[in-house]
Amino acid sequence: MRLAIFHGCHYLRPSDVLGTDDPEDPKKIQDIISALGGRTVPWIGQLECCGAGGGLRAREPERALTILEERVKGIKDAEVDAIVTVCPFCFLQFDMGQDALREAGSDYSIPVFHLNQLIALTQGAEASHVARMSKTPRQSVITSIQGDGK
Repeated sequence: MRLAIFHGCHYLRPSDVLGTDDPEDPKKIQDIISALGGRTVPWIGQLECCGAGGGLRAREPERALTILEERVKGIKDAEVDAIVTVCPFCFLQFDMGQDALREAGSDYSIPVFHLNQLIALTQGAEASHVARMSKTPRQSVITSIQGDGK
């Protein structure tokens, strides 16, 4: 499975305070996804803001959506099966934002998962318990991870 990682600003920065990963070349989430059997795919814009940070989504929703569309285009060009993020706010921006883009006439339909959901699904957790919330269809990815049994 080909996955686009979106770390999110608050996971990587301020790097001198958080120290979670290298802000210019993060590897920890990639290592986790590899251990789960996934393949991460680099894409243009993967270290940029999702468009929701710093209250931008609330203050300037159109600008936030424009930034999101730039990210989603980069992900779409990478031909991935899904987006994986560790930030709950980025998750909402990519999922609900794609819904807003669909309403505006741009349908990307790239499934979005929080890393915790992906881990749970690969370990056999029922999708109805760990992956219910989503505006963007993702059943095909869940089926690919778990087969038809869950």
